[in-house]
This record gives sequence, C-alpha cells and structure tokens, in this order.
Amino acid sequence: MIKFTLIENSLDSIKSGMDYLDYAERKQSPSHYKKALLSLFQGAELILKEILVQIDPIIIFDKNSLFRNCKSPLSANHRGVIRLQIHRY
Repeated sequence: MIKFTLIENSLDSIKSGMDYLDYAERKQSPSHYKKALLSLFQGAELILKEILVQIDPIIIFDKNSLFRNCKSPLSANHRGVIRLQIHRY
C-alpha cells in the first residue's frame, strides 16, 4: 500500500490538476477543465487540513481512530496520523 502524508497528497493533487489544466487548454476539453478544478481544490483542501493538523490533530481526525492508533493521541506526530480516519462533518 502506498501511503502519502497530507502534504505529499496535496502536492500530488495539485500536480494532477495542473496536468489536467494543460491538457484541457491544448484540447479545449471541458471535462478536463472540470478534473483540473477538482484536483486543484482537493490539493488546497489537503493543505488546509495539514495546517489544522499542525495546530491540533484532534480537529480533523475521528477521535476513536486517533485514540486507537496513536500512542500519544493528544500530541500525535505525522507517522501516527497517517493511519487515521479523517472526521467527516
């Protein structure tokens, strides 16, 4: 299984978005413009989630997952949060 940190995942989404945008401009493809926007927005969302994790990991992660997977849930590090489920609002 491939595991990405939030930052790695966000950068991958942004790169994909830029690739879709480049293709959309060359081929004038409306569906690729849509894919570009979705990927770019996803990348931005993941960057914002990373900022929240830096402030307090409990904000975005499911609390049961946090306490089940982290040795020190109130001061979880990046290695610990990779296995967590993101809380869905």
